[in-house]
Amino acid sequence: MVDTEKLSLWACYVKCLKNYVNFKGRARRREYWGFYLFFFIFSLVISIIGGIIGIALGAIAGLAVEGLDVFATMDSVAQIFINLLSGLYGLAMSLPFLAVLARRLHDIGKSGWWILILVIPIIIFIPFVILLVVLAGEGLSNLVIIFTLLALIIAVIVPNIIVFAWTLMDGERGENKYGPSPKYPNVLS
Repeated sequence: MVDTEKLSLWACYVKCLKNYVNFKGRARRREYWGFYLFFFIFSLVISIIGGIIGIALGAIAGLAVEGLDVFATMDSVAQIFINLLSGLYGLAMSLPFLAVLARRLHDIGKSGWWILILVIPIIIFIPFVILLVVLAGEGLSNLVIIFTLLALIIAVIVPNIIVFAWTLMDGERGENKYGPSPKYPNVLS
């Protein structure tokens, strides 16, 4: 087992990519946050590149078609490219991210199934918003709509804060049911 303390943050990112379907074992904070750091950096870079490509293509399209507003076309095409490239990168990184998050939760003694607390509120949120839109059209009180939306937003934010706090915690010393400690390999449980 390679100790992630000796790995650079970049090496931790690469390790997570290589272990993109490995939901077993444990990941130290350094491994998780190293992956997250480069995921964030690459997301920004991809957005900038998408914007540049979109602006260039939008300018070409705007200049090629007479009567088109060049700046509006550049902005629209840039947004499309930013969303497309960011979406593809996010989709490609979803499995490695879920795998390292599951291993990070294992390191603190939690099941990887706790990831579902991030997904379930979103699944509940979408039909509720649709229902609220339908009911708002039928004269539902604005106050009821506002309080319901606030409750739904809290239901989405609170689990994220919980999981965020868990990712900051130190791993369990010694071996737990998910494997040996990557940080404390010589400590008995």
